[in-house]
Amino acid sequence: MVPTGTDPGTLTPGVPGLSLVLLVTAGPGDRGSCPALLSLGGEPLVARAVRVLRTALPSLSVDGAVADGTVTDVTVAVPALRAAEVSACLASLARVTVVPYEGDAWSALAVVLASTPARTGVLLHDPRYPLVPPEVVRAVAGRLAGDPEVAAAVPVRAVTDTLKRVADDGTVLGTLARDAFRTVLTPQAYRRDVLLAALRRDRPAGDPLPLALATLVRRGGGRVATVPAPDLAVAVTDADDVLVAEVLAAEVDQLPG
Repeated sequence: MVPTGTDPGTLTPGVPGLSLVLLVTAGPGDRGSCPALLSLGGEPLVARAVRVLRTALPSLSVDGAVADGTVTDVTVAVPALRAAEVSACLASLARVTVVPYEGDAWSALAVVLASTPARTGVLLHDPRYPLVPPEVVRAVAGRLAGDPEVAAAVPVRAVTDTLKRVADDGTVLGTLARDAFRTVLTPQAYRRDVLLAALRRDRPAGDPLPLALATLVRRGGGRVATVPAPDLAVAVTDADDVLVAEVLAAEVDQLPG
């Protein structure tokens, strides 16, 4: 969670100069440790993520220029041990490049960015957020494109849980006012040069998304804008989360078919 920042931007139908990247993470063990391979409504989360990005931003050509009717290229960074499974999930989709990586997700992000054309921005998405609607994707991309002072734009949800401040020994010290806090989601839009500079400065423990990367950019002096996302945009990391997401998706008709 982060304190609220700037006001959300307006929606835009297409954002030139934007590279689309999915960052898939996985722990050791069996198939269930890779949330991107879970299915929602019979569709793998990683395939759903590609579909949602393309629904939101259908008019980007391979060189970043607006060109209605083209299919947006998507790069998918995936742990090498999961590359075959993820590739199978995406086999029916054109112009998707799967990039296997070794090591942690920070290393993967550096490799992907180094091979990404020098465009004005990068849109990073985690398939674990399957219910983020296309209009939020457009708003995030548009927020970055519409303000040269913005280094990054991230979607956020209102915090509904009670927040307690506690001492090192676990003793409750007080209750925080949650109105000034938000939960950070993906996709997130960054200026490529700012992102590369942030990665050169530091790579904290844990995954870059959803929070660490935006925090790193902000610590480097970059302005991080926020865009509101609906409460249904929950994270899906295991089979129990899928059950909840199925109900939420059915309520807003977000399931395929």
